[in-house]
Amino acid sequence: MMSARTSFVWSLSILFVGVFVISVAFSAHKQQRSEKPSNPLFISYEEPDFIAKRGLRDEPWRPLNFYKYYLPLELNARCLDGTPAVYFYHPSPINSTRWAVYLAGGGYCSSKQECLAVKGTKLGSSTLEDPDYPGVEVVSPSPRHNPDFYNDNLVMFPYCTGDMWTGTRDEQTRNESWGLWFSGHNNVDALLSHMQNLAAANGTKIEELIFSGGSAGGIGVFVNLDYVAERLPGARVVGFPNGGWFSNYSVTLAQYRSGETNSGVSAQLDGIWQYWAPYVNDNCFHARPTAVEEKFCVLGHYVYPYRKAPIYVAQALFDPRATPTNDTVVEGYFVDFARVIERSLANARDADDANGLFSPSCIAHVVPFDSVQINGVFLNEAFGNWYFNRTRQHKLYDQNVGLPCNDSPGCKRSYCDHYPPNATFVGLPPLPVY
Repeated sequence: MMSARTSFVWSLSILFVGVFVISVAFSAHKQQRSEKPSNPLFISYEEPDFIAKRGLRDEPWRPLNFYKYYLPLELNARCLDGTPAVYFYHPSPINSTRWAVYLAGGGYCSSKQECLAVKGTKLGSSTLEDPDYPGVEVVSPSPRHNPDFYNDNLVMFPYCTGDMWTGTRDEQTRNESWGLWFSGHNNVDALLSHMQNLAAANGTKIEELIFSGGSAGGIGVFVNLDYVAERLPGARVVGFPNGGWFSNYSVTLAQYRSGETNSGVSAQLDGIWQYWAPYVNDNCFHARPTAVEEKFCVLGHYVYPYRKAPIYVAQALFDPRATPTNDTVVEGYFVDFARVIERSLANARDADDANGLFSPSCIAHVVPFDSVQINGVFLNEAFGNWYFNRTRQHKLYDQNVGLPCNDSPGCKRSYCDHYPPNATFVGLPPLPVY
């Protein structure tokens, strides 16, 4: 018969074993729940800090978790300096099959001197990218800022190629471009493959994709949209470019003053075509009658009529980046350019189609997502209304363009208050409408 002491020791041993087994099981369960996708850098943002940096208020706290991925080098997904392209991924907390991608902006370079300078910045290398990238516009995980899509799979793609997301340079051809990797289009292609793998690993697939971007990223949306749609057959793919409606006007202030108002091809397009080896929309390319005009297919205004996928365009009429000078108040120069932008938007504005438009008469390069209204509707609401077909009015724009005096808090009114009272307007001819 077992003694009382032996019985006590035996019972204690069983208790320890039981506790150990439970601890192991709990740890395994916890690890399974928090297991990260393969090969990412896990980043956790505190939401109060995240909100404060973006001026957001009255938001309930919740952790914002992002995964940072380096795209495989074998897919030619590179920054200008050859470092691997990276992106930030916020998984859907509800296992949504809808994804939203935002291509970041940051200008472009078209000469050797410019591009070598960009190479040494965060716009040319993934070793220097901004650690606070995640969470803007339609890829924000903030329910206040992005009420319709914050629970989706959100992807923020930093910009590091200087080519408006169009370049196709690889190891074999980069010597034709000063040894630099103009590979923006390649990066988009690699991202799609990586996203499909992530979805498959989660037992789902990409059934819907909002392909968005701002500034240079907006141009990247125009150029790459149909390609992305073709890469995801069967999925609903829509474009959402913001501030990417650039024209080929090259009228300087001096030319404007002297009455030289003819539209002309910027010499920068020559450098772009030669060194970036850009991918362009096939329909646009084959429709251009001359080799000179083929180069226009890197500009949103010219691509728009030829893309097939649905698109919602956000473009401020007074876009300081769309004019050839920063001297925006002299002799009506800026207002005349706003009128040019307004006329060039005719295809998007007047067509009886299912596409959308949000075009306020205010000074902004990228239209603020939740601080500028047209007819009482913010951009984030307007895009959601279009996407879910909640209303019939999908094209919102300010009419009778004069001074940039939309009354929304997000519009800069300084030009309205200080505009020269006797300003004269030379009058610029409209851009061709194709």
